[in-house]
Amino acid sequence: MSDRRRSRSRSPRGGAKQQHRQRQYRRKEEGLAAPRSAVHLEAEALARIEAAVAERLATALASPAFQERVAARLREERTRLEEAMTAQLDAEKAALLERKRAAQEAARRAAEDLDRLLEENRRKVEEAQLAAARAAEAAAGNTAAAAAGGGPGTSAVNGGVPQAPPPAAAPARVRSSGLIVVDDP
Repeated sequence: MSDRRRSRSRSPRGGAKQQHRQRQYRRKEEGLAAPRSAVHLEAEALARIEAAVAERLATALASPAFQERVAARLREERTRLEEAMTAQLDAEKAALLERKRAAQEAARRAAEDLDRLLEENRRKVEEAQLAAARAAEAAAGNTAAAAAGGGPGTSAVNGGVPQAPPPAAAPARVRSSGLIVVDDP
């Protein structure tokens, strides 16, 4: 038995070590890297996937169909925004017109109130002047009757028959109504 050579090593793992060394030697000769851990393999796969996705994305973004879709969406969004702005401007315009109409209506009502007050004051002044003229006429009539021979308390209207003396004159009341001061008898 000593003549025979043993092809196997005596240790159970001896052949495995030799095979491992041979594989490493072949990899070095072929320029291949040594096997890596699972983390390294995952990182490499992730990098390849990211590169592929980036390439596909760049291709898709550069395609005319995508550019047309983007342009169509932009047009739609612009028209939607223009419509919204137009509606808002119309609403603001309507509100402004309504405020202006209300202000004009208030000014018209104020002018009408002022005209009404002025007319009322004018009427009161005319009435006061008419009353003053009547009082002056009545006073002039009493002095004419006294001059005609009636004496105090007689009137030419009833033939010089004495009349009861007129009631005592009430003090004049001064009343202010708006812009004009009116003396009430």
